[in-house]
Amino acid sequence: MKKTKKIINKLPNIICVLALSTFIFMANGYGILKQELTINGKAEINEEIIKPEVKFKRTQQIGDYIFFYDIIIYNNNTNINYQNWQIKIKDTEYITYPYSIDGKRTDDGWILTNYNWDDRIEAGEKVNVTITFEVSSEIPKTILVEEYVQDFLNNSIEITCTNSGADKEGTLVQNGKAKLILKESEIEIKDFNVKVDSEYVAPNPNEKMYVITINNNTDSDYLIIRGNIYVGSNRILEVSPSVITCDHIDNATFTLPHWVQIPKGSSLMLYIMIHTTEENFIPDIVLSATI
Repeated sequence: MKKTKKIINKLPNIICVLALSTFIFMANGYGILKQELTINGKAEINEEIIKPEVKFKRTQQIGDYIFFYDIIIYNNNTNINYQNWQIKIKDTEYITYPYSIDGKRTDDGWILTNYNWDDRIEAGEKVNVTITFEVSSEIPKTILVEEYVQDFLNNSIEITCTNSGADKEGTLVQNGKAKLILKESEIEIKDFNVKVDSEYVAPNPNEKMYVITINNNTDSDYLIIRGNIYVGSNRILEVSPSVITCDHIDNATFTLPHWVQIPKGSSLMLYIMIHTTEENFIPDIVLSATI
């Protein structure tokens, strides 16, 4: 878990990120855990709407009141691809979001959906979404903070999918076996390079850090950056910074936080941790940007 801190310490070239504090990065990594908590959800499948298996995993805690959680949505059905997944978070009296939230505000909470083409969860796969929330210090002394957090997770967060979805139209871009379908206003990022960080000392000899340097030499700002990484039989451990990773076993699709942008004429560095036993392994990567 300490590898995320090592990655964060190597981010001096990331534009617009440092001003937002390292706490935001910790929300997307795995940090040093004060305590890890896993809560099992229930799966109920109807004809049209699916309530998938869900786990809530605490990845970080700051003080007594700020919590970082991964919402992990599983598709353990071997026959159906889940489509149009959605997370609805209802407001509660003592919950706020100190670092904002990547979603749509509603009258009574937030709606989180995947805002790129990768809105499916294929059979046997999963999606991770990170949220950060704060329990008010004004919570009555008769209520334990831990109990309130568990009640919030169990009763104020609803995850649904459907078992059907329209085919997405768009241009397929590919680099080796890595693939993305461009959506409207997206372009393929072609000016980037990938290399192994030879100075990084991993706690596990089979873990390698890869550095992706993205150069924006176009006339437009890159507003939202997405990517697909193909690793075959190897395993992606994390991408930093990223908000969401759709794990397709031999490849993964990620989207950077909306506040991580690349102005024209600028560059950005991403860091990927991959578990591999191949000495000279370089993953296939394809990238896109909304302009």
